[in-house]
Amino acid sequence: MILKNSQTTLETPSFSVANASLVYSLLKWKIIGLHSGKLIPDKLISDLENFVERNLIVGDKKGSFCPRCLKAHASKKAAELGLDKDSVNFLGKIFKCEEGHNGYYLDSGEVVKIELKGGFSN
Repeated sequence: MILKNSQTTLETPSFSVANASLVYSLLKWKIIGLHSGKLIPDKLISDLENFVERNLIVGDKKGSFCPRCLKAHASKKAAELGLDKDSVNFLGKIFKCEEGHNGYYLDSGEVVKIELKGGFSN
């Protein structure tokens, strides 16, 4: 079996609030990142999945969540896991939105302050 150059065969996965398969998208991004030495740990992917499950918008039958809050939470968890700067920047580019809301985000109804140290650069 001959393997083709994987960089030309990979499609860039989409990531938006309408995407019902957050984990699937993040796993695709993980593969793309690994090709260039960036790491999205499984522990982070699992944590983001749990964040979405506990922060679904009430009454929304599509299962939507706030991508800005998710991005802020991802930044916080990436810093806690000690991801290197290149991996953090790569992860930040996956989310096509602002980070949080005026320095804060919601998690299970609790307001969390966004720490600037080690987070994404917008």
